[in-house]
Amino acid sequence: MQNTQPQRLWIFGDSWSAIDPNRDPPRSWTRQLAQRLSQTTGRPVLVCNHSLIGAAPDWITEQYLKNTASMGSDDYVIMILTSPYRVWYFEDQPSLTNFNIIDFDSVIDQEQAQAVELYIKHIQRDKIDTLHTVNRLGNIAYESASRGLRRPLLIKGFDQDLNVAESYPDICIANGYLTSIQYNEYAELDRMAEITGPAPNWFYGFDCRYNHLCLSNHDILVDKLLEGLLKNRSPDLTQGFRQNLIEEKWYEDTEFCQQELCVSSIDHFFTVKEEQKSSSWRDRTGLSKIFG
Repeated sequence: MQNTQPQRLWIFGDSWSAIDPNRDPPRSWTRQLAQRLSQTTGRPVLVCNHSLIGAAPDWITEQYLKNTASMGSDDYVIMILTSPYRVWYFEDQPSLTNFNIIDFDSVIDQEQAQAVELYIKHIQRDKIDTLHTVNRLGNIAYESASRGLRRPLLIKGFDQDLNVAESYPDICIANGYLTSIQYNEYAELDRMAEITGPAPNWFYGFDCRYNHLCLSNHDILVDKLLEGLLKNRSPDLTQGFRQNLIEEKWYEDTEFCQQELCVSSIDHFFTVKEEQKSSSWRDRTGLSKIFG
């Protein structure tokens, strides 16, 4: 007799996987993947999404470790590996981890802002970030194996060095990273870099896509993740995605906006576009000279 008991799809991450129940369409990859899993397995699939926009690796790892006791052996787990440069600076502000935020210093006091600036300038370094990443993944692998859970599927949001963790047998790491898919959606890359500055994108810092990807690439991502979960193997995220979708004046293409983007975000985009003309905290502190 077929097992019809519900199983869960656990998702941990940052803005690559964060959801807005009042806004996200059925095609968003988190919702679509759960539906496709249910159709394939014949069992109801409940989504348990513990993602937060701007979250740092430590916060994401903590969410996973806090929830392992509630996981079943046949539950599925996806974890987004966010940028190793992000730091959970202040416990009560887990989303304030990215120094690229234009008004970073407007939501904390002067002393806190200075502490973050000095940490980045004088303490943070790639070697330590990689060491912390390896240690976190070792913890995740051990907890998964010791509790008899499925291997979690880990997806790199950003390109990063995972060192020896790449070979840990108790975790499954996708090949490739999401930022590459995101960036390749832009058309006229050279012109974009000249016009929009050091972090080039046609959205000027306010992404109007769901989880930073056009919806047609959500469809492709789901196909790859579904196969990876069901066959317990690493999906290939290095090829097969649509490219050159977003032109400089994408907002003039009503059909494109409706089919691929979050229409409710587009009005706010124009405000952010104007704000980009002002100096950001990253520029004012000189951090842009360190990280380019």
